[in-house]
Amino acid sequence: MDETFAYLLQSARLISSNRHTKDDIDFINDLLLSLDNETLIGYSNTKTINTISCDYDLFIKLCRFIIHYYEDNEEYEKCNKLKNRIIESEDIIKLKTT
Repeated sequence: MDETFAYLLQSARLISSNRHTKDDIDFINDLLLSLDNETLIGYSNTKTINTISCDYDLFIKLCRFIIHYYEDNEEYEKCNKLKNRIIESEDIIKLKTT
């Protein structure tokens, strides 16, 4: 497991325990936006956790949670960046897997 994915797992645990702060959310957002395309492609081909179909699904779930959080706090610019990152990553993965 790479170090970045370990951070994503820790982020998921923090969120699921409902102990996150605004700073935590901003850190997770920055982490999600910083992942390069090759890392995301690797996530689409890897299954670290048995309860999800692939590691990329954790990336998507975290993005959606953060988007929802920012929508609730009316931080729409941050929402749009994450939404665009999801679309971009889906397009890249489709290109690499076809």
